[in-house]
Amino acid sequence: MSISLDLAYYITKLLNFKGIGPAKVNAMFCDVADETIVHNIKNSAFNESLFSKFINPDQFNELRKDDLDLVAQFNKLNAVGCDFVTIKSKSYPRQIMRQMGNSAPPVLFYKGNLKLLKKVAVGFCGSRKASDVGRIIARDCAKQLVDSSFITISGYASGIDQEIHHSTLKNDGSTIIVLPEGILNFKIKKILENVWDWDKVLVISQFTPSKRWTSYNAMTRNKTIVSLSSLMVLIESKEKGGSMDAGLAALKFNKKLYTPIYEDMPDFATGNQVLLKKGAFPITAHKNSTRPDLTMLFKELNAQSKKKCSLPTNHQPLLKFLSDGA
Repeated sequence: MSISLDLAYYITKLLNFKGIGPAKVNAMFCDVADETIVHNIKNSAFNESLFSKFINPDQFNELRKDDLDLVAQFNKLNAVGCDFVTIKSKSYPRQIMRQMGNSAPPVLFYKGNLKLLKKVAVGFCGSRKASDVGRIIARDCAKQLVDSSFITISGYASGIDQEIHHSTLKNDGSTIIVLPEGILNFKIKKILENVWDWDKVLVISQFTPSKRWTSYNAMTRNKTIVSLSSLMVLIESKEKGGSMDAGLAALKFNKKLYTPIYEDMPDFATGNQVLLKKGAFPITAHKNSTRPDLTMLFKELNAQSKKKCSLPTNHQPLLKFLSDGA
């Protein structure tokens, strides 16, 4: 394997160890060249290892053993047109590092147009069992954003997620799909087949390539959606669950959160009101039409587009990466 492939393999393997998370992996690799990392793992004794203060001898020995299943997963990536970026790559999305700091996913697997990460994007979340009105609002919001040359980001669940991706692509826009599972499990859903265009789609995953969906993964993935987004829109949400988790993550990350309010909202969408009380902004209808009024949202997007992103001061291990790659 190449140095970059070796590095991604070791990162992924480490993340599967008990007690090893993104922050520890990022700290381990922060100031060390890729070639040095790989050589050190392959050739150094534990006591000589650069990573002896982060992992124990058993973990170090396990790291050096061949994981044939994981090797097979990495080999399959290329066969199905997938690739990856590590946090040390210049192609890694800096907005995730700025938002998540040391907790940023150390490796991202992807398929599609990686250049979409450089575009200004709006993140969406919402119910799998969205109402007809909620679906209409989602489709209209996506179309308005496409018409103004912005891209959309969402998960890959039924309901609001699929409406956003479908409307975006149908209107000749670009969209990013963030998976709550490994990228080798990805398949184009039937609803999207007729509008699919790999030049206008990026699919990314922060999980081991063959990892299956779990609710914990979905919650973890929400932070990545929020980090990649300039702002967030929540269409319909219960007071608990994945959509609410994404909305709360947006507020925690100080991202502007917008949520529609309309007559006869479904009983399950009580989360919208909860988030408004916590600081979300309402989306209402235009005075002269029934379309969602995104005036405030577009003002915020245009203001953000003019701002120069600043480096974080509270995530020291990642400052070097940002300075080198920003």
